[in-house]
Amino acid sequence: MNFLSHYYHELPVSDPYFVAGVIMPDILSNYSKRNGEKVRLNPSKLKAGVEAPYRSLAEGVRQHYFVDGFFHDSGFFDEMTSVIEEKVHALDFQCFRRRLFAFSHVFLELMLDRSLLLEDRTIADNMYGLLEELDAKTVSGFFNLQEQEDHADGIARHIQVFTERRFIYHYADEERLMMILDAINSGFGNPAFTQSDRMQLTHLIHDMDGILRTEKFPKFPADS
Repeated sequence: MNFLSHYYHELPVSDPYFVAGVIMPDILSNYSKRNGEKVRLNPSKLKAGVEAPYRSLAEGVRQHYFVDGFFHDSGFFDEMTSVIEEKVHALDFQCFRRRLFAFSHVFLELMLDRSLLLEDRTIADNMYGLLEELDAKTVSGFFNLQEQEDHADGIARHIQVFTERRFIYHYADEERLMMILDAINSGFGNPAFTQSDRMQLTHLIHDMDGILRTEKFPKFPADS
């Protein structure tokens, strides 16, 4: 799952630090790409300390990985990625020469976020509202506790920028979503989208919009 879907899966939730933890692995993935050095939290080795925000952050991170495990093994994931691949093969794409499954995986996750946005924009409004309540020093302190001192302040700043720029709203805009998907697909070693690819992808986006509107959002248990 992606940022907004992870948040939505945990509703109702009002703890900003738990929300930050739930999206933290995806935050760290983006931070690592920009920083050129991989930073990851091992959910089985998290140090929560005694402060409530630290415990909430750790709980959220564990829940992220717990839910992702169920999601990637679910019938919903298998069915939807298969549908995407079938539709790609039925259309005249030139840009998917390698790692189509990886693209289908990421595309599904972004489309789930897009589906939530198109259904109710306030879901994202509320998530960002909670993230605005975070204290940067607390986030930095959590990463110091995880022995990530070299990255603690940078990660805290990255979360602030993520909150300020609100790029998740871009998923509702087809042109911006296309640019995001082009960058992701290029990262898999594929050529940039041609004009024909973009036209075909528009059809694929619209088809998946319709399919996901009729699907029940997947729900999985909470970590214990």
